[in-house]
Parts: sequence; structure tokens; C-alpha cells
Amino acid sequence: LSALPQAHLLLLTQGLAPLGGRNVALRQICDFWGELFSDNGSSGPGDEVSKRRKDMERGQALSAEHLAKLSSVLEPVAQELDDETQHRCLSGLGARLLATASSLSAATQQSLLEQVMRGEGVGRWEAGRDRLARALQRNQGGSAGDDGRGRSSRRSRSDDRKRRRRSSSSRGRKRSSSRSRGRRRRSSSSSSSSSRGTKRAKRR
Repeated sequence: LSALPQAHLLLLTQGLAPLGGRNVALRQICDFWGELFSDNGSSGPGDEVSKRRKDMERGQALSAEHLAKLSSVLEPVAQELDDETQHRCLSGLGARLLATASSLSAATQQSLLEQVMRGEGVGRWEAGRDRLARALQRNQGGSAGDDGRGRSSRRSRSDDRKRRRRSSSSRGRKRSSSRSRGRRRRSSSSSSSSSRGTKRAKRR
């Protein structure tokens, strides 16, 4: 398993998940996830091969979105894992999600928060699920605020454009009206001059 990139291991986990948490192969994979997540990168004793392997594993680490995906894959099978595997895997996964919660999309945060609130999947991480829930709620609040400010800014720009269009249209109507009045005045003046010329001709 250590030879697999973590993204490929995620796909393998997803493929085996329908077999259920009692499946031996899936339990081994979940236990391996726990081993990966519990590695905090400390430079403790170990041979060079082990250190290089750990460096490679850290370089292939799952993104925050992939961690959330793994949590959703494990949700239906977590309750069937043995206690030790469940604790090791979900506590490590929960800690990683807690550290990367701010980089999750708003939709992923909401989905993960619902999972935690149900007490399923990573919500079974008893020691840290409350902290994870608070982190997700806090980040969702910030995202909502940003979205609100973005919508307000967009509405303001839209209103400005509408005002400019109305102002431009109003000026256009005024210019058109002014030209029309000018034409009427010129026509009226011409008609008056013509009438005066006719009257003088009759008097002669």
C-alpha cells in the first residue's frame, strides 16, 4: 500500500467500500490510512529508507477536498470497523480535516458539517468532533459573509449601471425634445413670414 500514491489509495478505498467495514482488505486499508495520518512529520529515529518513504508520502498527501471525499467514502462503513481501526483512522482523518478546514469549499464544508452533526463518518471522532464542527461553522460564516459582500458589491455595480443608463436615456430624451422644439419654432417662424408676405401682396 505504501507504494500507491494517496490519490490512488483513495480510489481503491472507494472501490472496496461497498464490501463493508467487516471486509479484511478494507480494514487493512483503513488501518493504513490511520498510519499515514498519524505521521506528523517528526524527525524521530529511523533508517534512511523509512525517512525517504515518509517524505514521499507527505509529498503525495491528499488535498483538503480529497480528505473530505475520503470521509464521505468511509461514512457508511465506519461503524462496522473494529474499534482500534476506527479510532486510528477517523482520529487521524479528523485532525487533518481540522487543520485544512479553511481551504474547503463552502459546499464541502456544509456536507462535512452535516456528517459531523449526525455523528457518522468523521463525526465518530469523539475527541475532536466538536472542534471540527466549530471550525467548519466558523469558516462557513466567513464564506457567507464574503458571499454577502460580493452580492452587495455586484448589486451596487448593477444599480450604478442602471442609473447611468437612465441618466443617459434622460439626456437623450431632453436633447430630442429640444431639437423638436427648435424645429417647431423654425416652422412657426417660417409660416409667420409667409403669412406676412401674402398679406402685403394682397394690399398691393
